[in-house]
Amino acid sequence: MCAQDLLKVRVLVVVHSNQQSRVPNDKDWADCLLFTLPSPEGRFNVGDAFGNAISVELPRPGLYSMQVSYRGRDEARTKAISLSEQFAAMPLHEGMQWLEQWSGIEEYRLDIHPLDGEGFST
Repeated sequence: MCAQDLLKVRVLVVVHSNQQSRVPNDKDWADCLLFTLPSPEGRFNVGDAFGNAISVELPRPGLYSMQVSYRGRDEARTKAISLSEQFAAMPLHEGMQWLEQWSGIEEYRLDIHPLDGEGFST
């Protein structure tokens, strides 16, 4: 889903307690995806290519709608292309530290809403 895989991205997860069809989107965020998320255990896990991950507790097990919005994809893609040669010439540990200054150019917002009446039976 990320536009590039060289720079770390920032992810904001917002869990809503009630069902909404869509979250009002301010002008800084572009819509990307709207889909259904099954969560039989009432948890949502998300991670990146760098081994970072978060686990979010949801209100209950069940089905959720998720709206994914983004910003900074084009800027991150352009920056990653411009940095790739310099990064390739560095020792890995040094290169990873050097790239930290551009972390978070690419951002994602995940708005999660329960789908009423769509819980899993236990």
